[in-house]
Amino acid sequence: MASVDADEAFASSKRMHYDETWSRAIPSLQIRDLPEHLYEILAEKARRNRRSLAQQATIELERMVEAEARARRLEVVSELREAARVCDKRETTLDPVEAIREDRDR
Repeated sequence: MASVDADEAFASSKRMHYDETWSRAIPSLQIRDLPEHLYEILAEKARRNRRSLAQQATIELERMVEAEARARRLEVVSELREAARVCDKRETTLDPVEAIREDRDR
């Protein structure tokens, strides 16, 4: 059982590194076999923005996550608009004022 704990600790240590500035362990990512053209694009963006390669990679990952979240929000809004449009097409015979009065009388 001790070897499992040691293996888990080793695997965990590979994903984290210690940040002396903040005195805490923070997640780490290593990318192997990165296509050269992607590396060059990332390096050029980092150079233009006076950032390290790691800083630029973090920013690009954040942008990717934000773009996916934005796309999902737009998809949900579109679905809600379509549902509202379908609801608007239905004929309603119930008068809202009457519905409120009935609700109050209960």
